[in-house]
Amino acid sequence: MARRFSSHPVPRPSNAAPRPRPSDAPAVVNERPTVPFGTPGIRSPWRRTRNLLCYPRVMMNDVRLRALDTVKRIVLDRLDGREARVFLFGSCARGDVRHWSDIDVAIDPAEAIPAGLMADIAEDLEESTAPYFVDVVDLTHARPEFRAVVLSEGVEWTR
Repeated sequence: MARRFSSHPVPRPSNAAPRPRPSDAPAVVNERPTVPFGTPGIRSPWRRTRNLLCYPRVMMNDVRLRALDTVKRIVLDRLDGREARVFLFGSCARGDVRHWSDIDVAIDPAEAIPAGLMADIAEDLEESTAPYFVDVVDLTHARPEFRAVVLSEGVEWTR
């Protein structure tokens, strides 16, 4: 019995026309220039359509709101007694949440935060029940442009 599927190409009849190679393909189709898929710097219109239509924004549901409360409690409890402002920024602050959106938190301390404290905050967030990734940023080490964006669009968390 012959194998139905094979990794070897099927032999072509001797009178068959040769297959066109990509280099033989015309550069213009329907009077529009064609661009090979995956060309750097060229965005496919399909990607824009897919992002807008197939992955709509979602509302802040109860699970995400509970996760935000959990993250807020963990960060503010760890920073207790320190002069620091805490901001929620990114898609959650803008209301531009998607299913896969993470939670972005920025800490703007009055004095430098020890690396051990940032590690403890990250560990507590990792062990928490929040079902989302949480990014915590120390604004003392951030670029001025990024800091300006966080301070302008961020929502400050207070106790």
